[in-house]
Amino acid sequence: EDKVFALIGYVATGNLIASMPLAEKAGVPMFAPLVGTTSFRTTHNRYLFHVRASYEAELRKIVGHLATLGITNVAVIYQNSAFGKSNLDTCLQIAQGLQVKVVESVPLEIAATDAKPQVATLAKARPGAVVMIMAGKMVEVFLRDYRAAGSAAPLYTISVGITDAPGSAQRLNGGIEGLVTASIVPSPQSSRMPIVADYRRDRAEAGEKIDSYTALEGYIVARVMVEGLVRGGRSLTRDSFIAGMESIGRTSFGGFPVEYSARNHNGSSFVDLEMYTRSGSLRR
Repeated sequence: EDKVFALIGYVATGNLIASMPLAEKAGVPMFAPLVGTTSFRTTHNRYLFHVRASYEAELRKIVGHLATLGITNVAVIYQNSAFGKSNLDTCLQIAQGLQVKVVESVPLEIAATDAKPQVATLAKARPGAVVMIMAGKMVEVFLRDYRAAGSAAPLYTISVGITDAPGSAQRLNGGIEGLVTASIVPSPQSSRMPIVADYRRDRAEAGEKIDSYTALEGYIVARVMVEGLVRGGRSLTRDSFIAGMESIGRTSFGGFPVEYSARNHNGSSFVDLEMYTRSGSLRR
């Protein structure tokens, strides 16, 4: 009814699973979902374009970093959902390839208010590190109980784990400190990268007060999409937009690398690791 040209920024694996058949049937591009689940990357879909790196890339960065440190026994706590289960499988495959042993993997319900049994199971396994494949309030529940138990193994999370770092830090009385996260965009404070300098300039000119990793990701998404729209030509259609995106090839936007072609809609592979401070800020 509204003649929507494209759908942008959908959140959560389950939502994308539900919405993609509708988008495909209508011939509507699904652009830059905040989802990195591997299954959406391995099967090519003409209407689906990613910008952020995959969870596979994030998990490979995390597990590879642990292997480099000589930590070869890890545990995984994962969200009991399609998102958690599929990315647990990805993590297990990566760990096997890097000769890292997953000594325990435990699920946690999305609506959980108590993670003490999971924490006890992880403590019994004595891993060298714990990888978290979760998002939302359940992350705080787990962190609260993990810190309270005095567990010492370092914690690693994928990028969607913490959504409100200052709020989490306050609610956990600083218990977010030391948590290492995968980041799929550079720090929004790191103006040495041109895309961040552009973001900060345009943000200031627009009078935008919100400044976060998610805001920077949205800015990068907009830059990439505009390039596709421009390449789509003056008589823009959904098909010409898709062709425009596929013509981008391998390039960078202010130093942020992406790649698109007729058979590759996966966008970026940028992943960095950063650590939360007691106040919820991030440090490399």
